[in-house]
Amino acid sequence: MSSVPQNHLDRPVAVVGAGTLGRRIALMFATRGGLVRITDPGAEAGAAAVAFVEEQLPDVAAQVPGGSPGTVEYVPEQADAVAGAWLVVEAVPENLELKKKIFAQLEADADADAILASNSSSYASRLFTSGLATADRMLNTHFYMPPQSTVLDVMSDGETSQDVLEFVLKTFPEYGLHPFQVHKESTGFIFNRIWAAIKREALLHRYVDAGKLGVKTGEGFYDDYPKPNR
Repeated sequence: MSSVPQNHLDRPVAVVGAGTLGRRIALMFATRGGLVRITDPGAEAGAAAVAFVEEQLPDVAAQVPGGSPGTVEYVPEQADAVAGAWLVVEAVPENLELKKKIFAQLEADADADAILASNSSSYASRLFTSGLATADRMLNTHFYMPPQSTVLDVMSDGETSQDVLEFVLKTFPEYGLHPFQVHKESTGFIFNRIWAAIKREALLHRYVDAGKLGVKTGEGFYDDYPKPNR
């Protein structure tokens, strides 16, 4: 059973991936005066991520209760970046094999009590943590677009300990974040599923109810789908 991190405010956070979301995740975790390390194979991307955080951080930290600007640095080697971190967030491209490789490396390199999280919105973390020895400290933390949107989905990999889940849900708000727990494995998590349903309803109204795609039979749904008028 994984234990939750101790003294998290005195330990760094590591973000694997310096892209659009990786740098924004790093920004939020730099709002409590601590150290955030960004690691990425591309030095240019890493430098750009650090510059982004440093530019945005004073204004964003001022909006977080108890917040103060921390320090962000680019660390080329992943093992060095995660050393001592209480939290590691993976934010690399949506490639399942890449995520499997990274999480196996993180399990070996990160501190034993570090929480290992994935920002993936396409893959449940179960798909790349299954079979790892410490899957009980791994989970999805799906961020949207901070700092404009500070909500995120938190979802177990099927083995995540309750202590880890509760710790994440309790601790992330310290950084100006608003986590919501997904209680059952769901691709797309919460917002994306709701948004998909809204779009489906909008399309039905626009095309089917308007008579442009299909005929409403009154038997429960729609059938007889002619080609839409152009």
